[in-house]
Amino acid sequence: MMNAGYLSLVLAVIALILFASGWKDFLIRGITPTSLLLFFIFWIALLRMHVRWGDMELNGPAFVFAGMVLYMLARAKGVLLRFHLGSVTLLLGALFFLLSEMLHLMPTLIIGDIGFTISLLIGLLTAMLLRTPAMQLAALAGGMLLGEGLGLYMHRGSGEPALGSAALVDLWWLSAFITRGSSIMLELLLISLRKALRALNDAWRIR
Repeated sequence: MMNAGYLSLVLAVIALILFASGWKDFLIRGITPTSLLLFFIFWIALLRMHVRWGDMELNGPAFVFAGMVLYMLARAKGVLLRFHLGSVTLLLGALFFLLSEMLHLMPTLIIGDIGFTISLLIGLLTAMLLRTPAMQLAALAGGMLLGEGLGLYMHRGSGEPALGSAALVDLWWLSAFITRGSSIMLELLLISLRKALRALNDAWRIR
């Protein structure tokens, strides 16, 4: 079992290699190179930052996650789209909290380990509820940050709380990979179904 923070480092390196190899537009279409560069700059700059806020420690990734959600809420066109993004973020936060608190009570539902199961379920749900990569990644960031915050509040007084932990960062990167992979597979499946239906329709017309 690797230490917290190693998985996110490995996945971040894999993502950078894929982007540098020309897969960016296929994997995260709509996200500009400038936005991607700024994300990694802030990520690296704030990764080791720790700020005290009362009894809580705020880690750098918490600011990155919060910034992603606020940026997408500001950039979203229309009230309905903002409401949809906000509602999905809240849903993911509630689901993350419930799974973190209760999944160990249902061992038959666990696939591999608890962290992977949480990332899998949240990633698949995000892929089904949101279409654009930027909104998916922002909703994941905000939802998981909210879920961790709820968990810290419920267990206040038991240890030193830290928001934006390395374990959360690992889960976000894993969920992001699962979300984008699922979305791409669904899109390819829909394209294949459309082509098959079009071919079937043309065949019936010829008859």
